[in-house]
Amino acid sequence: RELPGFLVKNCISAEQVNGISLVEALLQDNENSLIVRDENGDFHFNGNFRNARDVRHALDELARQESYTDLVVKDGEKILALFESIFNHDSFTGRSGTFYAYEGLGSIYWHMVSKLLLAAQENYLLALEKGADDYITKPPARQVTLARIAALARRGRNAGDELEAVTFGAFCFDRAENTLTRDGRPIELTDKEYQLALMLFSNAGRLLSRDHMLESVWGVGPGLATRTVDTHISRLRRKMALVAENGWRLKAVYQHGYRLEAVPAPDAAHQGGA
Repeated sequence: RELPGFLVKNCISAEQVNGISLVEALLQDNENSLIVRDENGDFHFNGNFRNARDVRHALDELARQESYTDLVVKDGEKILALFESIFNHDSFTGRSGTFYAYEGLGSIYWHMVSKLLLAAQENYLLALEKGADDYITKPPARQVTLARIAALARRGRNAGDELEAVTFGAFCFDRAENTLTRDGRPIELTDKEYQLALMLFSNAGRLLSRDHMLESVWGVGPGLATRTVDTHISRLRRKMALVAENGWRLKAVYQHGYRLEAVPAPDAAHQGGA
């Protein structure tokens, strides 16, 4: 059968992007890495995109820019859903470019296995974001299970070595209760948000990689493709008001991670310069 080509399908109406704040901000900034607008006012996805993975990569790159982080968290799934609706990849389930029309050779089974693996990974990442400390695959090996339990117990003992409160400017971390206050007023954080915030403040001025934060806070090895860290960073920046005006700047370092920086008060900076 004849199928429409990329140029024919890659057309997005103004109604489809209406209300998507991320698209509006990108167009206003003349940022064309995700969506472009032609001289007729029509919208198109970046012509270099081959699949949704490329769209996710573009969203991840935008999320590392402070001005777009919250917008990507808010509208990222809308952009991916729009991409899928435009190109209708579900119509080609089981057909790759090499095995198109050859499902009888078994390629459809590979696609089914891939979907199962993706579903398992989604549940795993969701559990981590909800506060899980670790996971065990089935069937569980007895030695692996005991080793992981021992590792979690060691982590708990180390965390309890020093439980006194620590203060960073207006912020006070109560490590006995896992609570955070600013100028005496409580800030509501999840367990993982609290751990990540304490890690950032304890290493203020140092560059922390995403892999290091994933391993330290979530107990996950490096190399896992997840936006968990970026999502939690965005929440901390908003909940704790980590902006220069309040004395702290949480800075994204491209392709590396994040660095929390103390910003001196204007008077102090002036005196230092004098």
